[in-house]
Amino acid sequence: TGKLELLAGMAIVVIGMQMFIIQPGFVGGLVSDRGLAEPVAGLIASAEMFGMAATTILAAALSSRIDWRWLTGGALLTLILANGASALLAAPLGLGIARAVAGLAAGLLLSLGYAVIGRASNPDRWFGYLIMAVLLYGAAGLFLMPSLLASIGMTGVLGLFAAMAAAGFLVVSRIPRSDPGKAKYGSGAQWHLSGRAWSCLAAVLAFFLGQGVVWAFLV
Repeated sequence: TGKLELLAGMAIVVIGMQMFIIQPGFVGGLVSDRGLAEPVAGLIASAEMFGMAATTILAAALSSRIDWRWLTGGALLTLILANGASALLAAPLGLGIARAVAGLAAGLLLSLGYAVIGRASNPDRWFGYLIMAVLLYGAAGLFLMPSLLASIGMTGVLGLFAAMAAAGFLVVSRIPRSDPGKAKYGSGAQWHLSGRAWSCLAAVLAFFLGQGVVWAFLV
């Protein structure tokens, strides 16, 4: 996998993380700019996280059957539309549905981006670069969020999210079309996880569940 493909994979992960990594600022904006109660704002954020979780799981099945570039383009387009709808909607129910749709698109981008990084000859190093890029975006986003909310409001912030997703089309052509590993293992391959592997997966699940409960309200 070439560097341009890996950089494209990093880019779509950061785009997929556009709300999650600055979620405390986003929830704060729903409260201060949209006038929503904190519990309601938290539910809207959780709707997006549910969408992300759903497509992260489904991506394993989709990615072996559909061209990765088509999946990436479709997810980016969906994210643009969902952010646009979120900017126009004021009612909590409609906003929650729009954010759930945004989460579905974001989860697909995350899964595809991580899959691209996993194809690197030194994936640990590139995963480190990816985490650094996500954290830099998160730090800058949380720092700038109060100023953005004061100047352009939540509608403007959602417009920036849509523009960020639109910029992702610049790298779609660099996303691999599929995973060559599927030819090696075959669609009927049997995968067996050890007890230790299952315990590691359970630990990761517990960590992210706990993080998801408190992260939205940390700021």
